[in-house]
Amino acid sequence: RPLVIPAQRLRWLTGRCGSASSAVCRRSTFHAGDCKVAGNSHRAANDGAKQKDERLAAETGPWLVLGAGGFLSAMSSRTEAVRRLVQTRCNVLLAIRPADDSPCFAKHLALKGNSVDDVLFPAGVLFRVTRIKQTFNCDLDPLITGCQEESRWQVTVIDLASSDRFLEAAALLERRGALTTLELDSALRDWAAAAAAEERPRRWLAAGKLIAGGDRPQAAASLFEQAGLLAEELGDGLCAARAQIMHARCLLTTCSCLEGGTDSCAAPFMLRGKTQKALDLLIACLGED
Repeated sequence: RPLVIPAQRLRWLTGRCGSASSAVCRRSTFHAGDCKVAGNSHRAANDGAKQKDERLAAETGPWLVLGAGGFLSAMSSRTEAVRRLVQTRCNVLLAIRPADDSPCFAKHLALKGNSVDDVLFPAGVLFRVTRIKQTFNCDLDPLITGCQEESRWQVTVIDLASSDRFLEAAALLERRGALTTLELDSALRDWAAAAAAEERPRRWLAAGKLIAGGDRPQAAASLFEQAGLLAEELGDGLCAARAQIMHARCLLTTCSCLEGGTDSCAAPFMLRGKTQKALDLLIACLGED
């Protein structure tokens, strides 16, 4: 996708991306050394969890959010993108490909005409900067741009990898204090509900796992319950069984909190019912063997 970015802001962007890439190298070396010399097992476990949580921001390079919170459109043809760049004298060309890890694939639209944005990325997609290259317009495609010296200008080509990392980004924002617990729960529910019908059960399941990992089993239980109900409606037995198992784990965690309360007698029966239902679903999907 060709863009026009003011020179001062473009220098700032390329400088920040370069600094972030250098920081990745230094931080990765530091983390590797930290794991080797850790003498305290508890500290080593905390360090390992921190490294895993910060992978999105610290170990994979600089990231960009494009589209101003909406849908980013682009062009499927590089030739047409270069032709528009020349016609509008843009100074930036974004080259977008799906990431190897958690890729996000754009929707290809069947549109008529030349030099039209026929690719649409979903809202919330993240773009990882993989390379920044300085070149000239005439070096992109000589057959299109020509080689006249008077019409040369510098173009910055930014290679991006599109990725769906919503869960990691949400967890990172909550840990940094940018999201409250209520805001995180609301964002996860909106994310799960916005998916296509066949994908919703697995999104509810993934959202529940994220909340359960934050030591909030009661909040996660409602998400697992929703995942199980939707999966059963769609006939997805495996997803429903996973939801029942995760729901049972949440009940097991909260059983100690219910001791002595009015619901303490019901907890073991609920737990037994969830595990038995999960077993029945697995047998129905995979067979008794």
